[in-house]
Amino acid sequence: MRAEYRGFVYNSPTWDLTSLAGTDRITHRAEPSIGFGYRF
Repeated sequence: MRAEYRGFVYNSPTWDLTSLAGTDRITHRAEPSIGFGYRF
């Protein structure tokens, strides 16, 4: 049995728009997964 977790933290682009300059744009993306493995 396997378990895995990936967490990505990144900023979204502003495209040089002044209305988005001071906003909080940090995003977190979680990718948990489980599975079974068989090795022979």
